Amino acid sequence: DVAGNIPEGNDKFSPPYLLSSNLDPALFDPPLFYVNGLESTLLDLGTQSNLPLSVLATPPRSVAIASPPNQIVVTLTLIKADGTQTSKRLPPFSHTQRAGNQTPVPNEYFKEEGFVRMSFELFTPTGALLGRSGSSTVRVVGTPVLTYPAPAFDNKPGPQTITLQNYLNGAAVAVAYRSMSPADVIRLNWSIPNGNVVNIAPQTGTTGGTVFFPISAQILAQSAGQTIKLSYQVTVGGKTPTSETQELTVQTASVADYPRALINGIADGGTLELSYLVGDAYIAITKWPLSVAGQTITITLNSEGVVPLTVRSDYRILESEALNGLANIAVSRSWLNSVPHGNKIIITCSINTNGQTIAFPQTTYLLLSPLRIDSSLVMLSGQSILSGINLINDFPGNTITRLPEGGRRPYTFSAIGDRVTVDANTGKITGLRSGSAVITVTDANRNSVNYTVNVSNCWMLHLVGWGNAKDGQTNFVINRNALIGGGFPSARELTETDWGLLYHAFGKIPISVGPQATTYFWTTAVVNGGGRSQGPSATPDVRCCHANEVHTSQH
Repeated sequence: DVAGNIPEGNDKFSPPYLLSSNLDPALFDPPLFYVNGLESTLLDLGTQSNLPLSVLATPPRSVAIASPPNQIVVTLTLIKADGTQTSKRLPPFSHTQRAGNQTPVPNEYFKEEGFVRMSFELFTPTGALLGRSGSSTVRVVGTPVLTYPAPAFDNKPGPQTITLQNYLNGAAVAVAYRSMSPADVIRLNWSIPNGNVVNIAPQTGTTGGTVFFPISAQILAQSAGQTIKLSYQVTVGGKTPTSETQELTVQTASVADYPRALINGIADGGTLELSYLVGDAYIAITKWPLSVAGQTITITLNSEGVVPLTVRSDYRILESEALNGLANIAVSRSWLNSVPHGNKIIITCSINTNGQTIAFPQTTYLLLSPLRIDSSLVMLSGQSILSGINLINDFPGNTITRLPEGGRRPYTFSAIGDRVTVDANTGKITGLRSGSAVITVTDANRNSVNYTVNVSNCWMLHLVGWGNAKDGQTNFVINRNALIGGGFPSARELTETDWGLLYHAFGKIPISVGPQATTYFWTTAVVNGGGRSQGPSATPDVRCCHANEVHTSQH
């Protein structure tokens, strides 16, 4: 019968059949079919199978645009030449335009000649049917163009996310399809969203059905942080169809994947000792992930209180540097000398690639300047009087502490001869005898520096007189010479200034004279009144013990 409702078996009558006529005034206008944006009632698989296909559904103007919008559902009935039918229900889409709304139709629905019957239904947002359309028919003719599968980056099909660190030397994209022959010309399309043009040389097909396109490190570097669309075109028999697409997400390398800029090969956190550096220092950077010629690099050294030193500013690297890294970048000695001893030096480095700035890990050094000290002559000319008693205060003008700079701690101090005493740890110098001494400072690296000290105005205290000495019967003298024999060349009696120096240096000291050991003291009273004062012999205010005689060994 007309509906194609054929009776089964020996039945004379077909089953009941409901036929909806497009003449029904309740039906909406049927949908329209579009090929590459143009309305059509014919689909030629030989020339149009890879073009965009869509359906336009236009509900009547009597149906208001709703909010939220009503939903349109298109149904396609695919009828093959042998009468076999298959229904496809497209995903719902919103009714938002008075002139109707379009929805795409998958190209893979159309694989052979036949017909396509189309209709649509309109539903409320809650799913209630508002109405359905009549149907329209599209004729399908010809043989579809062979479809080509998507390429495979690193021979891995489907969407991929790649890390640049895994492809430092580049990669390859596999293209494979069944009908490949040496007559095919294949062009790989590497599409970067930022508009960069990537030129990849075309290849001819193989009898094996697979070709590999090399992808350089430079192309990968240009693609960092981008989502790439990969496809290819095959020119064969005068036609150039395009393959399906693979999506490739290219991640940027992490900061930890990039090298540090190193001075003279010293590792990050190390010490830069200028004592061992002759002339300038030199920076080197090993090859970094996907380094390519033309990338620009900036390298700057910073230290607190010093003007930064930029040794490379937007420097465009060469092909050899892209392959091997950078070396022999001079850091001027004058700048290093300007950095205070013990300061940190921080090296920052960044590259610009594909319009993106990538910062390398920072490098930090501790700078130790060479060991140095003020080498000018030191004059210790303040009067000193040695008495064999321990000092409680220094004689003014008879000591100095000169400290070095630079080098590596701890420092040790020493002197040759007996003209001075030296505190090996603090560097304090005290004059003993008139003359000169060379002071040497040595650091932990056994580097040394020195300076000279001239000592003068050194005196020695002597007691003159023995027996039952009473006030005024025993005298003290000082001299510049050693006590030899019985004379005191250059000796003189103590002045009030001398007594003041003695009290300043030694404090209140008992004086035992002769075997009777009558006890005397030099005190502030001595300074004020001259001479010495007699004090009680019992429990005197003793600041230091001493021998019975107040004199020293050879001076």
